[in-house]
Amino acid sequence: MRFAAVCDKNGGILWNTKRNNVKNMVPLSDTKKPFKEL
Repeated sequence: MRFAAVCDKNGGILWNTKRNNVKNMVPLSDTKKPFKEL
């Protein structure tokens, strides 16, 4: 797992983390989009 997040019921990210020494393949702004669609 490279990225983990905890979201509220509105899709807002309350907490997130990623592995050390790993480059994100998808920008955080794009990662947030599916959470807002829930």
